[in-house]
Amino acid sequence: MSPGWKKLLESMHNLWTTLDTTSARKPVGFTSLKAYLRRSNYTLEHAIISSRASFDSTKLQYVTEKCKQLKILDMRGTGILSGSLDAALPHARRLENLKTGSNMRMSMATASRAIEAARNTIVTASFLDVVATNSPNSGAPFRHTAKRLKDLEIRCNSGGIIMDLVRRFLPSFGSWLF
Repeated sequence: MSPGWKKLLESMHNLWTTLDTTSARKPVGFTSLKAYLRRSNYTLEHAIISSRASFDSTKLQYVTEKCKQLKILDMRGTGILSGSLDAALPHARRLENLKTGSNMRMSMATASRAIEAARNTIVTASFLDVVATNSPNSGAPFRHTAKRLKDLEIRCNSGGIIMDLVRRFLPSFGSWLF
């Protein structure tokens, strides 16, 4: 690519508002991540993070701190989520949609902390591989009130028992439907 075309494409910030790492074959380096976000002028709205991209808590927190327009965070692949979400979500000031894939395992406590961290902005949350435990800290995980939450989907597979919870807020009735 000619230097002129490269400069033109890199200056068009609206081309860089979605970060999709699903085709990454190796970990995304911090330098590459910074360059991508700089090209977007830090106006990233949608991040699809694959486990192959190896986004640790530092990289994920960098995205949520620098990209004030981030509305959708979709975690995919295979792995265990805990500390990376805990560190990153308090910085996501406009996050409306949070999704973790069916092989991104997390505890019920982590799911609860994620909702709590984004309670002012979150509208839709979907956690597709939650480990249900009988520990005292895992009971009644969603006691807090998320101001805008309308859809909550939790799928648990614990001890061979599969539980699906889909929670939808029905404004006309002023209550949650399970």
